[in-house]
Amino acid sequence: MLSVSDLISFIQSEFLLDNDSLDVEEDLIRTGILDSFGMMKVAFFIESKIGRDIDVRDIHLENFQTVYKIYHLIKKKYSEN
Repeated sequence: MLSVSDLISFIQSEFLLDNDSLDVEEDLIRTGILDSFGMMKVAFFIESKIGRDIDVRDIHLENFQTVYKIYHLIKKKYSEN
């Protein structure tokens, strides 16, 4: 299953400079860390980790605004439990 640290590590490695930190509540959209292309890249990463497709209707600004929101979307809608 996907963890918060998986998300943070992926976003840091793909979208931030080497030593930049990332908080789970940091606004990824407002800060410019993620744009629409970036949200798709994160969605593809998540799909590879959970082994399921994410409904395209779930890939929108509100759900991808923070690491916390991304994680809870996946936990709520795509968890095997």
